[in-house]
Amino acid sequence: MKGEWFEVEMHYLIDGHRNMSSNRFRCKRHELPCKISGWIKNIKMETGYRKTVVEKIILNGSEDIAEEIMSYKFDQDDLLPF
Repeated sequence: MKGEWFEVEMHYLIDGHRNMSSNRFRCKRHELPCKISGWIKNIKMETGYRKTVVEKIILNGSEDIAEEIMSYKFDQDDLLPF
């Protein structure tokens, strides 16, 4: 099994303007911080690396996991396919 589906809703500010994005990830729970961190990096890249503040990250409609995600340290080994 490849893991379960997680529904993620992120509320964030870009240059003071409120935004909300949602995404679905199929993975194991312990892989979620890496997946969401990559998603945040993509959003920053798409918006020209303007000042971005993540306010909350809602997992499956109830749990705010923003602190867990923002404290995650991205590791180059996370990019390896093996």
